[in-house]
Amino acid sequence: MVNRKTSTYRLDNGTWKEFDPKSIKEKREEKSRFLEGIQLASNLGFEIAAPLVLGVIGGVFLDNKFGVGPRFVLIGLGIGFVISVINTIRLIIKLINS
Repeated sequence: MVNRKTSTYRLDNGTWKEFDPKSIKEKREEKSRFLEGIQLASNLGFEIAAPLVLGVIGGVFLDNKFGVGPRFVLIGLGIGFVISVINTIRLIIKLINS
């Protein structure tokens, strides 16, 4: 009995070339993992930056309203930092559990 390998061909730059369909699947999976990494990085950045920015903006608003130096900016920055740490820990736990 002759063992024949079935080949798959595709047109590449005007010539037919043999290729392995598994390589396409592997490339798609690699691209998917890359996009998941980008998504994770953007989520992490947003989870850290948003509370800090909102805390500072709220602090500036309250400082201007009550005329009391940078007290509320520092308080808002501290609260934003705590919220950022909590959000980051939640994201890491979610990542570990999935």
